[in-house]
Amino acid sequence: MTSQKKTQEQVETIVKQVFAQSDPYCLIESGAPVDEWVDEIHRIALMVAHAQTPAECTKAVYEVLSDSLGKDNFTMAECQEMGEDLFKKLLSADLLL
Repeated sequence: MTSQKKTQEQVETIVKQVFAQSDPYCLIESGAPVDEWVDEIHRIALMVAHAQTPAECTKAVYEVLSDSLGKDNFTMAECQEMGEDLFKKLLSADLLL
């Protein structure tokens, strides 16, 4: 396994953790598996690998959720806590390039 692929998998693991904690739309709480968000997790992980700020992570979360669920269902402000948490965890894990 290449170093880049391993790093991407680590980023996806953290994004998955953030999704499990945030549980957009309470899908996991209502019994849906965490992999309900697998496509969104993958897309966000690709977008945040080079993030320099929490705002960039927030924007990635917002864009992916808006694309998947509709722009009327999420605001940037609603995605801010998730984006900030994601940035903090990626930074702590030394996964931001």
